[in-house]
Amino acid sequence: MTFARSSNGNISSNTDFDDIDVYIINSKSGASVASSISSYDNVEIIEYTFTSSGNYSLKLNPYRIKDTASGVMAVASWKLI
Repeated sequence: MTFARSSNGNISSNTDFDDIDVYIINSKSGASVASSISSYDNVEIIEYTFTSSGNYSLKLNPYRIKDTASGVMAVASWKLI
């Protein structure tokens, strides 16, 4: 997932970005099974092999949002094998 503050995608410095942590949550137990909590840039990547079937959800934790008045643009993609 990539999170960007500006509408055109430009980031002016390495500290001028939104920081949102991402978790995969087991819906039955409520436990986090994987996460991405990078504070280096605005890209979050989770590579996880599911060990059991069931329902899972993504939890987004807005750790640092630079401009709360404009909202947050987010793009998500996944590949299931």
